[in-house]
Amino acid sequence: MYIKFIFLLFIIFNFCVKSSNATNVFLGLTLNKQKNDYTTSLVTLHSDAHPRLHIEKENSKSNFKFNGSIFIGKSFYHISQFQIDFESGIDIGKFTNTINSRNLSIQNKYQLYMLTKFGKSFKNILIYANLGIGFKDLQIDYKNSNFNKFYINYIFGIGINYKLNKNWNIFTEFNMHKAIASVFISSLTLEDGEISPKSRQFKLGFKYYFV
Repeated sequence: MYIKFIFLLFIIFNFCVKSSNATNVFLGLTLNKQKNDYTTSLVTLHSDAHPRLHIEKENSKSNFKFNGSIFIGKSFYHISQFQIDFESGIDIGKFTNTINSRNLSIQNKYQLYMLTKFGKSFKNILIYANLGIGFKDLQIDYKNSNFNKFYINYIFGIGINYKLNKNWNIFTEFNMHKAIASVFISSLTLEDGEISPKSRQFKLGFKYYFV
């Protein structure tokens, strides 16, 4: 699966290089600290004298863990110290959340994302905002039922970039990730539910501009 995403990044990079102004193309790496949280609404069938369905809400909160990203992008506009960048990349790292009382395990290994960055520069410093979407694949184990769920989340955040020279930049940013819609799950025991994923992510990285 990783190979497919890396191949997609290569295609995007090749498109950027062949565009009208390839000198603003950049490539970079980041070290991330990320926390994944899930709010679950699970339906339980109570088999007593009066069978009924009961909806229970539980939260699964993980500790902050490290992962990494590789990305490519292009700066499109530089107007009166304002800058707009397009960036596409992949976050790679294994995160596992569990709710033992519900026999539920959720694992996420990667995310493909696309961001648009709007910023204003002050000499060598660029302050910017992020807005974009991410694509995640969850591996879910629910009451001995194993399956994958793909979902889309929106991303928003802020960051600061420092230009070391004409080629090298370092930056840090904070992003929030939240699913556009809840993820439906089901088990062999016909107990259904929904998962609402969200993440918080700190990034520290560098990028290289091809000039």
